[in-house]
Amino acid sequence: MSRGEHLTYNVENYIIRLTSLTDRILQTINAVFHLGINEKDINDRVIINNLKVTMTSLPESFKEFRKVLQNFVTERNVIIHRHSHIKKELFQIEIFYNTELSKRMLESDKGKNLKYVRTQTLTRYLSKTKKEFTQTNQMCFEKLLLIFDDLDKQYSIMKLKLK
Repeated sequence: MSRGEHLTYNVENYIIRLTSLTDRILQTINAVFHLGINEKDINDRVIINNLKVTMTSLPESFKEFRKVLQNFVTERNVIIHRHSHIKKELFQIEIFYNTELSKRMLESDKGKNLKYVRTQTLTRYLSKTKKEFTQTNQMCFEKLLLIFDDLDKQYSIMKLKLK
């Protein structure tokens, strides 16, 4: 696996894992509210529209959380159902770090140019992507805290009822 393919794998993995947070939150809501919905039947409509859940502020908090992930959900679906995460700059990086191409180019007079261009492209992409992912993570954490606050309140209520 080349460095470019490894980078693509990690970007795809981030997107898939990030969007899976939605399912995990829904599973947690199901458990905290003791809804008793089978895991395979859990989805946004079933959980968020449940009467017990609609009587709290969770639907609004969950909706705000989903907005943060909206663009990534589309990308996740492309990765899972169609093909790899294809963006022009990432594709260029894959080509620059292609094992055969790199080997041939580095042996030629243009080796220094290739090293410089691919390093600059990789550095620019990593900087931009890291910034984007950090901002997304921060927004997710903010929205998740609101959801966890709501879940904590519900958990405390359920705990008192069970005593």
